[in-house]
Amino acid sequence: MAKRANQKVKVLYLYKIMREKTDKEHGLSLAMIQEELKKYNIEADRRVLYEDFDALRNFGADIKKVGNGPQTRYYMVNSRFELAELKLLIDAVQASRFLTTKKTEALISKLAKANDNYDASLLKRQVYVADRIKNMNDSIYDTTDVIHTAINDNKMIMFQYFSWNVKKEMELRHDGAYYEVSPWALFWDNDKYYMVAYDFNDRKIKHYRVDKMLNVSLTDKKRKGVKAFEKINKSTYTQKHFGMFGGDEVTVTLECSNDMANVIIDRFGRNIDIKLVDKEKFRVDVDVVMSDKFLAWVIALGGEVKVVAPESAVDRMREMFKASIK
Repeated sequence: MAKRANQKVKVLYLYKIMREKTDKEHGLSLAMIQEELKKYNIEADRRVLYEDFDALRNFGADIKKVGNGPQTRYYMVNSRFELAELKLLIDAVQASRFLTTKKTEALISKLAKANDNYDASLLKRQVYVADRIKNMNDSIYDTTDVIHTAINDNKMIMFQYFSWNVKKEMELRHDGAYYEVSPWALFWDNDKYYMVAYDFNDRKIKHYRVDKMLNVSLTDKKRKGVKAFEKINKSTYTQKHFGMFGGDEVTVTLECSNDMANVIIDRFGRNIDIKLVDKEKFRVDVDVVMSDKFLAWVIALGGEVKVVAPESAVDRMREMFKASIK
């Protein structure tokens, strides 16, 4: 009776088998599929299986047939991660300073189970996370969840913000007062995660380190600052903010040796307009947020890159360089 009763859900179990047990490299013959269905107390006639495959295709499942005769196999094209993709994601999680060691190990464990068992052994490699510099704020998941909810529900959020003091203790900024802002996006830059939000009190867009936010909660207030957010170039936001430092955005002209073309393109992208000065140098105009971090980046390139305009940036560069050699 059980075998007959389960006929009503046979196509559901067939879908489950095809999704979990097959892919382009691992097809199943009709006999193998029949054996898998028997594990759920389901008998399946070969001719009926063809009809079931058609039903699954009408549902949207991409069932493929490969081979001929005894070598005929069936598999489902699905959106599961490929092995190389999983390895890449695991390496990215392992290297990330944004995640705590505990969260890193939990994520890697989940990723290793994301594919079928025949791939799991290939993902069981030694993972070194204990000695890496990792984030120490373990509420990071809850924080990002609240931010995403606020963005989706068009709500403002409240939170406290902290920094580390010389005693390695969390020290709340603004004497523990709560920030109230309108979150608009999350950005990843230089192994750190930032929330970009509109500060209504200061009437401008600001960014905050997500791992330094505490006690984050939704408010009933609708977000503000949509026009201000729409004005910023999302694709180049982190590119302009060196180290995500704040400041005024300016157009800076850099004079660079030709050997620095790779460095400049890596930093500012291929859309920059490179103008040749002579056989050895070129100039390029880039939009940056003027900060000591940006100037330190230029100085670190050892004279191969120079700021030549505007004059205010040149003067600031000279002052910083003098200070660095004292």
